[in-house]
Amino acid sequence: MLADSPGRQRGVGLLPALFVMVVGAVIGAALLQLVAGGSQVSGLQISELRARAAAAAGLEWARYRIDRSNACAAGTLNPAAGSLTGFVVTVGCVQTVHDDGGTPRTVYALSAFAQYAQFGAADYVSAREARTLVR
Repeated sequence: MLADSPGRQRGVGLLPALFVMVVGAVIGAALLQLVAGGSQVSGLQISELRARAAAAAGLEWARYRIDRSNACAAGTLNPAAGSLTGFVVTVGCVQTVHDDGGTPRTVYALSAFAQYAQFGAADYVSAREARTLVR
């Protein structure tokens, strides 16, 4: 019978160490994927906020035009500065007059649709906002 010699026990710790290294690498790769995916989602959230800001800017433009001329303002805006560059904003307006106890009230139903790129493109984003003004 052979007695256990110190030479035969060499490398016994190698297998568990290798296992720990492989598991650590797999966990590290999974965390890297999560972080990369999170930054992509964050970029999409920023794009959505920009689209909402562009639509809100369209509504403010329509309100400004109504305040200056008391007429419905509709049209297309192409912001050319700042973080809204590249967006196309389509503004709509419907004007109606209603009787409020003998006082005529003009109601403006405003809508704005902002979009960046064409539908189906990888960087496409859009937002729609609406507001009602009574004068």
